[in-house]
Formats: sequence, structure tokens, C-alpha cells
Amino acid sequence: MKPSSRGKINTEARATYDKVIDIFFYFRDINELDEIVHPKFVGYGTAGHEYFRDREALRNMAKMQAEQLSGTKYTLTRKPVIEKFLTNDSTFLILEDFELHMQDNDHSLQLRLSTILEKESGKWLITHFHGSSPDRDIADEEAFPMEGLRKKNEELEAKIRERTRDLEIEAALERVRSRSMAMQKSEDLKEVIQVVYEQFVQLDIYIEHTGFIIDYKERDDMHIWLADKQGV
Repeated sequence: MKPSSRGKINTEARATYDKVIDIFFYFRDINELDEIVHPKFVGYGTAGHEYFRDREALRNMAKMQAEQLSGTKYTLTRKPVIEKFLTNDSTFLILEDFELHMQDNDHSLQLRLSTILEKESGKWLITHFHGSSPDRDIADEEAFPMEGLRKKNEELEAKIRERTRDLEIEAALERVRSRSMAMQKSEDLKEVIQVVYEQFVQLDIYIEHTGFIIDYKERDDMHIWLADKQGV
């Protein structure tokens, strides 16, 4: 086959591929998928549940994506990676990287798309694509995100410890508050201060004793309640 002929086929396959991109990102008529996607299309999206078993499943995905992007300000940056024929001149592969930048929240999503087109009855049809999003947790020297998962686990454990500590402090304050509200006379302060001391101990806060002091200045007198590990 002459180079010029191969170039024409390349252009035709690319035009079909670009129509799909326009449908998914630029609100082109979804019904055009019936003309450019094979009825027995299969493929993967970026989400775990996105396995497309036929063209209709892809139509549903395109519809949902259009609804999500509708009214959203965004830009799509495209970076072609490779285009080439496979085992024969009727099968064509396109790899491309994308960056979808959401202007509303200044968030960017990195995407990768590999697409296979096959020529049937003189017409290019998309038979498969696989979309993915690069995992930033995988280091350059890793095949799996071991280090990233370790860091995530450490961050999660730290948040759990922090939240657990907050709950422990809230519970301790509630015990002191509850005993304080039950007071009937000033002498009951000895029981309140004992509860205060016990809560410090339960929270693993080192303290030798806790105390209340009431200073009766008008009669030059004061009452002191102290609590330690021996009691009040």
C-alpha cells in the first residue's frame, strides 16, 4: 500500500476518534455514537464500575458525563502519545493523555486513553477503549503503590488517634460536668475534684493532685479540697 493511502486511512481513523472525544467533552450529539462505535464495543472507564459491555453502555456513560459537565467551566488539554496500525491496515491504535481542569474548584484530573479502531465495510469503527487515571501514590521505582499506601495508612491512623483523643476528652469533660450539675452543697466539691483527678489519670496526663480553693476574704478563711491517688 502506498504511503499516501496509509496517510488517508490515518486521517479517517483520527476523525472518527475525535468525534468520540467531542461527544464526551464538548456535548456533541450522543446519537452519533451509533455511527462510529461498533455495536459489540467493549471497554473500561476510569472508575472501578465502568466496564462497558456494548455500545449502549457507552451511550449511558456519555450521557451521564454530559450531565455532570453541563454548566461547569473547564478546559481540556490534549497530548497525543502515539498513533499506529497494528497487525494490518484495518486496525488502528491511538494513545492520548488528557488534563481536565475544573475552573470552578481549580482541580485538575489527569487521564489516559487507549483506543482501538477497526475498519469494517470501508468505515472506521471504535471497538475498544481503556481510560485510566495515573496513580500518584506509586513511586518511580515501584510497580505497586506500597510506599503510598503506607503513608496513607499512617495518615489515617493519625487521624483516628486524633479523633479518638478528642472523644476521650469530651467524655472526660462530660463526666466532670455531670457531677458538677449534681452538686447540692459546697461540700460536694470534694467529689467533683475527685472526678477531675480521675479524668486526668484516665487521659494519661501526669498530675500529682487537683484542687479547689474557696477564699472567704470577709472572714479571713478558706476551704481547700485536694484529690490525688490516695483520694480526697
